[in-house]
Amino acid sequence: MNSERLLVRLILRNALSKRTMASHGRRHPVATMNDLPVPQGDFFARHAANQRRYNTILAAGIISVVSGLYACTQTDVMSLNFSPPDTYE
Repeated sequence: MNSERLLVRLILRNALSKRTMASHGRRHPVATMNDLPVPQGDFFARHAANQRRYNTILAAGIISVVSGLYACTQTDVMSLNFSPPDTYE
């Protein structure tokens, strides 16, 4: 008697606690190459524009680093220690 009740309880618990994914429907559309986006416009023109932008950002970064180092060395905020100190004491 108890074993039958235990068996029924296990079956019901497993049946009710299973997660089902029924919200997506029965079938998915088949993906084809026609579903992919098609590139538009001239690739080389867009590439040249991107490279011009990236090179401008690179030049601005180099100029800012060099000018920052120059300003720090001229105002004695930073010393680059090109020569050893006069005394070691």
